[in-house]
Amino acid sequence: MSERWWRRRRRFDPWSGDFFEEADKMEKIMDDMIRQAFGSPAEREKARRSYAHQFGDFHSLRSGGSQIRVEYEPLVDVFVEETRVVIVAELPGVSKDYIEVNATEEAVTICVDSPQRRYHRELNLPVKVDPKSSAASYKNGVLEVRLKKLVDERLLIK
Repeated sequence: MSERWWRRRRRFDPWSGDFFEEADKMEKIMDDMIRQAFGSPAEREKARRSYAHQFGDFHSLRSGGSQIRVEYEPLVDVFVEETRVVIVAELPGVSKDYIEVNATEEAVTICVDSPQRRYHRELNLPVKVDPKSSAASYKNGVLEVRLKKLVDERLLIK
């Protein structure tokens, strides 16, 4: 269908306005991805920066020398069990040597600064934990951190 037909349809149909705006955004994203894959180095860098910014896992831009490095927030799940708290974080594409986990009674910070990728995430925990009891494992891009809950002494008094 012609471009004129689409323009007229947008003007007369108020329900389709959002759809067409979303379609235009998707078309721009696809153009950027194609430019990134097949364009000149300058076009690829421009497309890479805008692509990282559009999808929500973008945290901040850091300048590292002449390159702009993107810092991502990993996907994280927190499970509260009877005696412990388990944190599962997805950290694809990094070696376990670059992973740093810091825990306090109320929060956990996960940082990765590898040559390939950079991740950072601070989590406030739903219950207090013993940071000295932490145990972590990393396999196939998934980090699992286990922390024992602190026992509230007020609950033990009868």
